[in-house]
Amino acid sequence: MRNNPFKFLAHGLFAALFFSFLPAISMAEGDKPEAMTSEAKVISMIGTAEVMPSGETEWKLLAENALLHEGDKMRTGKDSKALVETQGNKKTATLTVRKETEFSFKVFHHDEAAKTENTVLDLESGSLLIEAEKIAPDSHFQVKTPTSVVDAHEAKFEVNVSK
Repeated sequence: MRNNPFKFLAHGLFAALFFSFLPAISMAEGDKPEAMTSEAKVISMIGTAEVMPSGETEWKLLAENALLHEGDKMRTGKDSKALVETQGNKKTATLTVRKETEFSFKVFHHDEAAKTENTVLDLESGSLLIEAEKIAPDSHFQVKTPTSVVDAHEAKFEVNVSK
């Protein structure tokens, strides 16, 4: 049997095309923007506030300047309140966490390349006064409660959940 020279050419052409596109495919995957974790900073407190860091099961006392991240839960005690600033690409909101409030940073990240912010606070009980900053149109700042969802861009509002 004779070797078909066209078969060899076809395989060679396929290999050349495949390997010429490989760098473009890997570069395109590497160029995808990745979301970065945002931070919230406790600016001031009156009384007691606690955090349950993501993945943990124990509450820990919070102090001024403490940082909170996606997945963290926060709660305030009786006759307590805390002032918290959220930060991604820039300052996104100031939260006044009222007494006996419990919430979590369910989604809390930003994309530097796209200049977007995505924050979802899950309010279980209590009251949050929120002063949301102006954010990009594709960004979200949401507060979820057991009965509703508030999505805000550059607004001052309060959300309450009864025990």
